[in-house]
Amino acid sequence: MADQIILTDVSVEVDDNAWPVKGNSLSYTEGLGESSVESATQGGKTILIVSQDTTTKVSMVKFEVPTSIDMMNTTREVHAKGAGRTVRISGTDQAGNRLGRTFKSAIVVSDPEKAIQNEGSIPVEFKSAPAIPS
Repeated sequence: MADQIILTDVSVEVDDNAWPVKGNSLSYTEGLGESSVESATQGGKTILIVSQDTTTKVSMVKFEVPTSIDMMNTTREVHAKGAGRTVRISGTDQAGNRLGRTFKSAIVVSDPEKAIQNEGSIPVEFKSAPAIPS
């Protein structure tokens, strides 16, 4: 089993504005794409033929923000702006190792459901060009 990455000071910024993030809700994909692998023979030896599906080179970053009137309005405004958002995530683990990713040309891909309740949350999901280590 792979080691878990526990970030102690997670930060999410959308268009240079820091957003509050609910604990244990942040996840992302790098957007490196998927590959198909087949085998063939060449000169009596087996070789691999690898092709990359460029249509799958899309990053995703999703998280939840606490429900508040400010965040209801903010998520609406960012969704209404469409593509072109920049999302940055960062944090460090207990050993001081830093993780940073930037998602450019991001867009909110679903209409977030806004739970109007105590301790409610708003799930937000962006898709973007492949993540850039930052």
